[in-house]
Amino acid sequence: MTEINSSTDAAKALGPVAGKFALMVFATGIIGIGLLAVPILAGSAAFAVGEACRWPVGLERQPKEAMAFYTTLASAAMLGMAIIFMSIDPIRALYWSAVTNGICAVPVMVVMDANDGALRSHGRVSLAGLAAGLSFGSLPARWSCLWLASRSNG
Repeated sequence: MTEINSSTDAAKALGPVAGKFALMVFATGIIGIGLLAVPILAGSAAFAVGEACRWPVGLERQPKEAMAFYTTLASAAMLGMAIIFMSIDPIRALYWSAVTNGICAVPVMVVMDANDGALRSHGRVSLAGLAAGLSFGSLPARWSCLWLASRSNG
């Protein structure tokens, strides 16, 4: 099997390795990933929104002192779990979330650096600053490859 368009296809692809246990192995992996991903993604979203809005953030804070942070954390977790009940193709959602991350990550790093110079040290560009510059500079080429790949896949 070389083309995977659904969760069922992904489970079937495990057949040569897991045999009759392929569905069980796939289900265990998906459930495990979900149990790991929902709190991590919800937490990172809450931290990102909270820090951008300059709210008190952190799991070490009591809910009374970081109400907006905990509200964002709970909302993101509920949204992540609600996606299960929507008619969203999980493979397509995974693909588009990766595309969105690839498009947004580098410009966000550049804006963060412009705001506080975090990637520079003592007036010189650090190794992290050089890596960010290369990432940002190669973005048009990566977008072009993504566009070409999407055109060739139908």
